Amino acid sequence: MTFRKIIYSGTCLCGHSYEDHHLGMIASPEAYKIMGAWLPQECLYFGCNEDGGLDENGDSHCHGYVDEKDPDKEELARWKGTKR
Repeated sequence: MTFRKIIYSGTCLCGHSYEDHHLGMIASPEAYKIMGAWLPQECLYFGCNEDGGLDENGDSHCHGYVDEKDPDKEELARWKGTKR
């Protein structure tokens, strides 16, 4: 398991900011040392709870933050794979 999640530009591939995403608190001391206190998750721009990650029509939008400047091709493929 990797704890890596790097914020390069602060904008997700979905077009919304880091702050527009659910920020899960990091509880693992090992992960905290690498990532800091927060893990950006699903986009909340169009709603939270049951609507998190969905767009204004209820369609899949973004189920996990990936920075638009992230050079990791696996992260890009993972993000595209969460689009239903």
